[in-house]
Amino acid sequence: MTAPSRKARPAADAEPRTGTNYPEPFRARVEGRTKRALGDLFGLDQFGMNLTELQPGAFSALRHWHSHEDEMVYVLEGEVTLITDEAKKRCGRETASASRPGPPSVISRSAPAASTWTGDLSG
Repeated sequence: MTAPSRKARPAADAEPRTGTNYPEPFRARVEGRTKRALGDLFGLDQFGMNLTELQPGAFSALRHWHSHEDEMVYVLEGEVTLITDEAKKRCGRETASASRPGPPSVISRSAPAASTWTGDLSG
């Protein structure tokens, strides 16, 4: 196994991924989502972080939760709606949200303006 890189790198070095393994009709909900796996740039295997850009109306993911991982969302710019079982909350620039393993799930959907945020996601 290769040791993780400690060299700082631009996030743009991470290959953008626009595809999804979601089947139809769910695939359409995440159209307009571009993810960059930032942890992969450094060979990390115990911590993941994605830089995700959402076009207007795009979802970051479908309803899900992690059984053994925390998840965090940080909005860099724009506005997203975080959706849980309890509520929908609009979050703008420099807003953070986190959840512990297990339900309730958190998904986010971009507001009318394009948004960028980071988070540890599967899917």
